[in-house]
Amino acid sequence: MRSVTLYRGLLRASFAGALVYRGQLVIFLVGALFPLIMMSAWLSLIGDAGLVSGWSKADTVSYYIGVAVVNHFTYSLLVEHWEDEVRTGSLNVQLMRPVHPIHRHVAEHIAERAVPGAVLVPVAILFSWLIPAVDYTNSAGLWALTVLAVVLGSVLGFLIGAVFTALSFWTTRVGHIDMLVWGMGTFVSGWIAPIALFPPAIRDVATLLPFHAMLGFPVELAMGKLDGSQIMTGFGVALSWIAVCGLLYALLWRIGAPKYEALGG
Repeated sequence: MRSVTLYRGLLRASFAGALVYRGQLVIFLVGALFPLIMMSAWLSLIGDAGLVSGWSKADTVSYYIGVAVVNHFTYSLLVEHWEDEVRTGSLNVQLMRPVHPIHRHVAEHIAERAVPGAVLVPVAILFSWLIPAVDYTNSAGLWALTVLAVVLGSVLGFLIGAVFTALSFWTTRVGHIDMLVWGMGTFVSGWIAPIALFPPAIRDVATLLPFHAMLGFPVELAMGKLDGSQIMTGFGVALSWIAVCGLLYALLWRIGAPKYEALGG
């Protein structure tokens, strides 16, 4: 009951903050359009070469509209927030409170995804309706699994960020490490291109990494591109990485928190 009361208050404050900073809402929505640039490049390639590994123009349009939506919900700003708190010293106050700082960041993550998402999803639905080429699954079961995959991807993205934040007990420049890892992860996540277009060896490795579970997997699921075995593998990978990152974060926090030396004021 105490946890419910705690999160009710944290979520109320987080949603209020997300609604106040309308400029940030615009930034979120503009950022969500970046995958459409990749879509334009692939459409040009398909226009010149015809089908690319069995993917048509309709598949490409459907895929990148899905990527724009899924990426928004699975992306986390935790590292940016945490690094700023370490630099300014506001983390000191958070650590003195009886509530673990991660709870406030969970609430902020939900609000930062939900508020712009309430605009982004209807826009994506409108685009899908206006563009005849867009084609997603008609199966209610697959859509339910897609929503679950996006939720797990959001949890996984947050936990990966949490692991990096725990490293701030040893270095204050966790943002650089985060950028390096996500820079490499972008390639195998399905952001640059669907991993179905990759050579088999790279594709097999990519499906076992957390990045694809957060992005390409939910989109391909919504498109009806996966068979039963691939669906089970995708969920298994997501759940496994959630467990690994959760345990690693807890371990790093337990070891690092007592060593923390306050910075800022």
